Amino acid sequence: MDMIRIWHELDIKEIDDHIIIVDDLHGFCPACKTTGIKFGEMDKCPGCKREFKYAATRESGSAGSKIIAKIIKNSPQLTIVEYSDYKHHTDKNKAASLFGNL
Repeated sequence: MDMIRIWHELDIKEIDDHIIIVDDLHGFCPACKTTGIKFGEMDKCPGCKREFKYAATRESGSAGSKIIAKIIKNSPQLTIVEYSDYKHHTDKNKAASLFGNL
């Protein structure tokens, strides 16, 4: 099956509160910094119990595609998020909150 990107307008806070960052071996919880979350066990963080609804990988190209395929196979309940989009919006919000207090 082929994969294509589909754009939806979503609340970045909702994604930020429920995302797992995945590399080729395991996942990482950005909330509590727990590492080593195994494929197939990506429904809830073992550290902070955060419910995962979204997944992203920092890898791009064929390496990123392979990781995405592993996520879909082992944790099909997760919605895949383009990491660069996620990072752009979270960084923009962090800057706005920082400079908004001046």
